Amino acid sequence: MTNPLLGRWAPHLRHMAVIEHRGRTSGRRYRTPVMAFIGDGHLRVVLNYGERSDWVRNVMAAGTAEVVNKETRFVLSSPRILSSGAGRVLHAALSPV
Repeated sequence: MTNPLLGRWAPHLRHMAVIEHRGRTSGRRYRTPVMAFIGDGHLRVVLNYGERSDWVRNVMAAGTAEVVNKETRFVLSSPRILSSGAGRVLHAALSPV
């Protein structure tokens, strides 16, 4: 229940975004709300549920996704997983669509 509700509001909230990605085997489109920090042409997402989450595996396998934040759409590229003081973080380059 949380994801559909949060998915509707996430693009409008500070430090939230929606990552639009495709399933690795199904090709189905998914929208996942995440805690995101966007700046200097980069995206950082705290991996609260770990790097084995389906959305993380989908983005890493594809090497790309779209990110919606404050009604701005970006293309995510070159994703990688980094360690930080807060745990694991997905880091990627962003380009406006």
